[in-house]
Amino acid sequence: MTFLTPIPALIAAAITVPALLVLYFLKLRRRPIRISSTLLWDQASHDLQVNVPFRMARPTWLLLLQLLILACFLIALARPAMDLSTVQDSRIIILIDRSASMSAQDGPAGQTRLEAAKARAIERIRALSSSGSTFAVIAFAAEPVLLAPPSDAAAARQAVASVAASDQPGALAPALRMAGTIAQGEVSEDSPRRRGLVILLSDGGFAESEPFVLAGADFRFERVGGQREGEPGLDNVGIVAMSARREWDDPAAVRFFARLQNALDRPVTAPVSLLMDGREAASTIVTIPAAGSQGPGSAPVSLSTVTREGGVATIRIGRDDLLATDNQASVVLSPATKPRVLVVVPDPSDGPRTEWIITSIIEELRLPMRVMNASVFAQETGTPRFDVVIFDRVTPARLPALPTLSFGAGLPGLTLSKPPQPGTYFVSWQRNHPVLRHASLDSVYVSRPLQLPESRPEDEIARGADGALIISPSAPGPRRIIVSFDLADSNWPVQPGFAIFLASAIDYLTLRAEERAGEAFTTTQPVQVNAASGVFDGPRRVTVPESAQPGLPVNLGVLDLAGVYRLSNAAEGATSAFAVNLLDPDESAIALAESLQVSGEAVPASTGDGGPREVWPWFVAAAVALLAIEWLLNAWMMRV
Repeated sequence: MTFLTPIPALIAAAITVPALLVLYFLKLRRRPIRISSTLLWDQASHDLQVNVPFRMARPTWLLLLQLLILACFLIALARPAMDLSTVQDSRIIILIDRSASMSAQDGPAGQTRLEAAKARAIERIRALSSSGSTFAVIAFAAEPVLLAPPSDAAAARQAVASVAASDQPGALAPALRMAGTIAQGEVSEDSPRRRGLVILLSDGGFAESEPFVLAGADFRFERVGGQREGEPGLDNVGIVAMSARREWDDPAAVRFFARLQNALDRPVTAPVSLLMDGREAASTIVTIPAAGSQGPGSAPVSLSTVTREGGVATIRIGRDDLLATDNQASVVLSPATKPRVLVVVPDPSDGPRTEWIITSIIEELRLPMRVMNASVFAQETGTPRFDVVIFDRVTPARLPALPTLSFGAGLPGLTLSKPPQPGTYFVSWQRNHPVLRHASLDSVYVSRPLQLPESRPEDEIARGADGALIISPSAPGPRRIIVSFDLADSNWPVQPGFAIFLASAIDYLTLRAEERAGEAFTTTQPVQVNAASGVFDGPRRVTVPESAQPGLPVNLGVLDLAGVYRLSNAAEGATSAFAVNLLDPDESAIALAESLQVSGEAVPASTGDGGPREVWPWFVAAAVALLAIEWLLNAWMMRV
């Protein structure tokens, strides 16, 4: 047994015990009464002798009883506690789980599980400090870290106080291996081997990827969590998977996919929003099924937006729950890959040069481009260095094995006739087609349209008064788009819609979609960036090593806190931001284990009853019982 607060009890004893004894030395105040004889009052003469100053009080059962009552109250004030273990002169290793689920706020008085575990660890160290044991402290998430080698209680308490939360999944097996090595220690003839004691403070929500083995020590599992008053259950909805991709038919359209997980025992409806660089781009409402016997419930969610640029995309759950880390996940969206464009124009002798209408827009789009005369193109044996070919009033002799966009000219097997056609406006077009989704043709006038061969209705993108003006033949092979008029014969180039059409057509033809358009890391993956210097600001500040070289990837190591890290004033081509996410179903489940299988044995979870249990209520109860006896005894002695 040990006393947690002995000093206040000693001070109280120094005051109250003498005060009780002094009461028995006080002179009694008696009323004088005339009597006929003193033969029957012999006891009164003894009382008079007792009340003489500096004479010892006569021991009585009442005094003894009152001293026992006072002793019970004083012992209760000292907070006596029973030791957790009978292990003497051994090593005690305290394992503190700091994984993501330990940040769930369902501990006592709204504490996180980690805060409750640290408080209990300090109590255990204080209670066992008188046993002569040495203490070691190991904090672990994905990897164990020895915070305090076997040492005294003061160093162990400081190590416990320094444990910080992480957003990593928990891995118990490596921590047990480290604890087993420390528990065995060094063996000599003077100090024979003694079994140590390993105390695990955790919620027990581990993925059993490998068996848990502990050698050379006893094992105790003290579970923390699930102690919040009025809590309906494991109330947590988290994002456990996320990805992004650009659509094949429209690379400017980006679709984000996520999987939500519900740990509560009833369905949960929550708002989900998509943020692009902090601004809301889309939102929806998702209902996630309840957790069942097979595990937590899950539901997919899909959100989309249209952007050609990159940025930080974040999916956020608009709902408060026990664990905040998994309420959002982010990816760094890469811009659509820049295609290489070849523009084929007529030879200078064939007419005025108007290719600037096309090339000026491509230059504004900052796309790699080369302009080639028709005669030079005819001599080329291939065009592997390009992704798309734009023919400006040129009909090639052979069909290139690349996507093509033709203005005022046809293709082999699909020639344009030049009969006199009246001028026309666009009268209809497919507004949902990727190349015209954001472009308007209301006021576009074509003065000399060419006649396209008869085409299927599904191939027509836009029509004039007398026939199709833009088509996309649905033939096997690369995609083709044909515009049946010379741009110089229309007012389209001076309207904003033409630049939008040209950019959308290049994206549509080159299929610059990406299955993994967004990049992110998890809290267990090493982060690689392209930055020569600087400091990334995020959940913690991360400094780029001085040895980093421009243009080469730099390994920043594993970051255990989820969030978005940004580099201000990043150089061109350098990484300006990266995202780190949890995305772990086991941690988002915030499960509480009833037992752990360690070394082939099922170790049941305790909530701290096996620790230093305070027994002062028993002494208070004993004092109350003795008070009742004292009252009865005093009443019996005062009877007439």
